Amino acid sequence: MDLVDSSSVSVKYLPVLNAISDAIKNSYSLDGISQFGISEDLISDIEASENGEQKMKFTVIVASLSMQMNGGVPKEIINVF
Repeated sequence: MDLVDSSSVSVKYLPVLNAISDAIKNSYSLDGISQFGISEDLISDIEASENGEQKMKFTVIVASLSMQMNGGVPKEIINVF
């Protein structure tokens, strides 16, 4: 994704960054299993955008990586934030 490849941040990626941030903020552990939630409004915005499915997959992958048991957010994403 261009967001990571060139650290290009434009308005079209703001919903993705917001959703990643929302997922990190809404992460929790339930019965020893790490989980996260993303606002339905943010998901709808991403899915309705150009390449929405690809952006949503990216969002879920990064949100999953953010969990401590999965190693945390990659430095390339932190640099974009």
